[in-house]
Amino acid sequence: MAQKLGQPAIIGHSLGDFLALKLAIDHPQQTGKLIIVDSLPALGATQSSNISKEQLQQSAKQMQDFMRNQDGASFAAGQRHTVSTMVAAPADVERITASGQRSDKDTVINAMGTLIVTDLRQGVARISSPTLVLGTWIAYKDLAPRSAIEQTFRSQYAQLPGVKIEMADTARHFIMYDQPDWMFEHIEQFLN
Repeated sequence: MAQKLGQPAIIGHSLGDFLALKLAIDHPQQTGKLIIVDSLPALGATQSSNISKEQLQQSAKQMQDFMRNQDGASFAAGQRHTVSTMVAAPADVERITASGQRSDKDTVINAMGTLIVTDLRQGVARISSPTLVLGTWIAYKDLAPRSAIEQTFRSQYAQLPGVKIEMADTARHFIMYDQPDWMFEHIEQFLN
């Protein structure tokens, strides 16, 4: 608050969304409009909405152990593969992968574990900020139809009063690269 921003609008993507949601839950009176770019309040509950805390912890531990046991080359290859499912253009895959490879491995592993085990679905009810969620589905079209993925977004944000959810039709997780005009148009409309 040193900059006296009052209730600033907050835009997050992925881990940044988690931080934005947590900030708005813990400090609802200090948070302005929220824009969440392709994230869910309970990432670990995407396949099963009734997953228990213990199951989430076990899943996170298995993922973290697997990642910790990878050598540098395998870890980098895993990052590249994951990113290739999250953005369409090969140049963007390279840019995002290079950025990820500069990150501290333990920090990445710990952050991923936190995202898997944390469930903010009930906590979002404390958010008083107008909230726009921009979701994606096309990368998962072989796993589920658009309607099912959109329903996952709607059910995970069901406790957030007045949330507005919009789904991109062609963008993957990195909407800002795959469908920037769509993303910025929705952001501008929401902020104005």
